[in-house]
Amino acid sequence: MKIKWMGHSCFLITSDSGVRILTDPMDKSTGYDISGVKADIVTVSHSHFDHNAVDLVAGDPQVISSPGVHEAKGIKFTGIETYHDDARGAKRGMNIVFVMEVDGVRIAHSGDLG
Repeated sequence: MKIKWMGHSCFLITSDSGVRILTDPMDKSTGYDISGVKADIVTVSHSHFDHNAVDLVAGDPQVISSPGVHEAKGIKFTGIETYHDDARGAKRGMNIVFVMEVDGVRIAHSGDLG
């Protein structure tokens, strides 16, 4: 597997079989540009502009943006709801930590923990 940091909280994870997972795509106002990055699967930890710019992702990715167990392209994702702030979500809402297993390695993407 290959893991490439794209900036902010965004990573491109490419499995040995070529499945491309993009975490928390951000818009250009963050100073990073993901325009044209192709993905098969996109995870979104919460709905703020700097974590959910799915419209900038090339291709027709399956978007996973809710807690619970999901499967896409043979990869299992578990979304665990957490808080986005130190006030039990009262200030900034909720966040989802995604745990995925790619090529026998378990990865956790924390999104934006409070």
